[in-house]
Amino acid sequence: MLETVNKYALKGEVLIGADFNACALDDRNFEEAILRGAWFKSAGLRRANLKYADLRDSYMQRAKLVGVRAFGAQFTNAKMEFVDFTGASLEHCDFRGANLIGADFTNA
Repeated sequence: MLETVNKYALKGEVLIGADFNACALDDRNFEEAILRGAWFKSAGLRRANLKYADLRDSYMQRAKLVGVRAFGAQFTNAKMEFVDFTGASLEHCDFRGANLIGADFTNA
């Protein structure tokens, strides 16, 4: 399993179906990355840059997206039960069809 990832290596990358389950990805730059169907269950993405990222059909149950910057990100049909979006910037995101049961949007 991937445990740590370089902060700058993922901008614009195509990582369809990648497995980031339980990874520490805080402060990482996923801007414009294509992450369709990727797995982020229980991953830490605090303060990550997800600007314009494509996360359609991704699995993000119980992920920590505290303070994430996700302007224009696509979360269509994502599984996002109990995701923590506390303090996140989510302008112009697409959550159509996403499962957000129990998600925390405090101060988002």
